[in-house]
Amino acid sequence: MKTIIICFAAALLAHPIAAHDLTLPMLSGEHWWAGVISEAHLMPFTAESKYKFDFYGDTAGNQGQPLLISDRGRFIWCAEPFKFQIEGGVIRAQSDLSPLISGTEGKTLSDAYRRVSQRFFPTAGRAPHDDLFLHPQYNTWIELTYNQNQKDVLTYARAIRKNGFPPGVLMIDEGWARNYGDWQFDTARFPDAKEMMRELHSLGFKVMLWVCPYISPDGPFYKDLWLDHTRKRRTVWFVNAAKPTQPALVEWWDGFSAIVDLTNPDGERWLKGQLDRLVTEYGVDGFKFDGGDAGYYNPSKMLMRPKRRAN
Repeated sequence: MKTIIICFAAALLAHPIAAHDLTLPMLSGEHWWAGVISEAHLMPFTAESKYKFDFYGDTAGNQGQPLLISDRGRFIWCAEPFKFQIEGGVIRAQSDLSPLISGTEGKTLSDAYRRVSQRFFPTAGRAPHDDLFLHPQYNTWIELTYNQNQKDVLTYARAIRKNGFPPGVLMIDEGWARNYGDWQFDTARFPDAKEMMRELHSLGFKVMLWVCPYISPDGPFYKDLWLDHTRKRRTVWFVNAAKPTQPALVEWWDGFSAIVDLTNPDGERWLKGQLDRLVTEYGVDGFKFDGGDAGYYNPSKMLMRPKRRAN
């Protein structure tokens, strides 16, 4: 077993510090970087810096990570989002959800990142499909935005091949389905989706469909889900914290929607069932997941299962 020597407040320790509240004085000449990539232009932080950030519900445009590292090999890590501030040459961090861990891994910035990543969030040993690296990726959003339809998708795919470009992964973006959550092809836009999929495959494309974790809060599909909820007590969406008998509605870039509760096994099974059906029925090769930004999961408005939080 590797022994880690940690320098904290001028003391040598044999194990890392773990606490929900952490105060860490900066060393003379030390530089720190935080996992807020969109604000990298403000870094590195030094003893003269003044800065604060709260990772909870804010992933900085999907570019955040609850980690701080320094060019002296020191780090602050938390398995859950935490908040911190830098002022007066001191880093103060606080977490309500999980202990903060601080220590030293090596002597450089590179040492700290490589060793901390191996220790706390190692790779799973799996990689996305080779086609996503070896062949082009085409996305119909650039061509059609919200006007996804069978005729223009096929026109786009045929033009790719006609103009000498190789086939690759073709993503059919937002607008192909009847409603959010109702993952059936809109027959007004896609009158024969099976035939479309057959031709796209014959042209050499692998086809992915855009999906999101939302459910449009009206119409017959929503009503059917509501009946299933009331009769079978199978909850596929987050419920309202103030009114647990009602689904929580959130505002995102396309309006207001219920949101699939992936902290609940019922919600997870329900969404997977929707996607499995598309694979079986239409031969879909994969999915582009979008819209699940942490900022839309407001814990004050929806009930979550603490051990399986969605964000």
